Amino acid sequence: MAALVSSSVITLPWTLAGTPSGTVTVTVIAARLPLRSARSLPSTLAWTWRLRRALRDAPGLAGYAFAFQISGSALWTVSAWTSRTDLTAFEHSDPHRAAKIDLQARLRPATFAVWSCPAAQLPVPWPEVRRRILAGIRTRQSCRRDAPSGEASLSAATTTEET
Repeated sequence: MAALVSSSVITLPWTLAGTPSGTVTVTVIAARLPLRSARSLPSTLAWTWRLRRALRDAPGLAGYAFAFQISGSALWTVSAWTSRTDLTAFEHSDPHRAAKIDLQARLRPATFAVWSCPAAQLPVPWPEVRRRILAGIRTRQSCRRDAPSGEASLSAATTTEET
């Protein structure tokens, strides 16, 4: 995978977890998780390693990658799943739930993008992940700007879903 933006990004390469045929459609989920401060880095990296171990045994996982953006301090993730049910099961698994609870106070609001693509298009290149995440950020900002005063805007975590 190409670098996310520049040399100020550390990437862990795409890890192939399964070998779905190129005709299978996979669900891809990408996230940008901005850190509140540099003090959040050790805990965030520790959870990244724990979740990588948990992903190894996750049913339905086609592959995944992580990147850490040094300037702007954010963790970027991308994973592809052969089954939306398996993706949801991993999201509700003990390791993922524990990470969300522990990191909640250490992270700023996250942005997610979810889309489908043929397995033959894996691994998803980082520029594509970035494009989809930034589209979600723009969507969140425009919704906040358009919300009438006193009305709730979008939730802390924004998700965009495309096909």
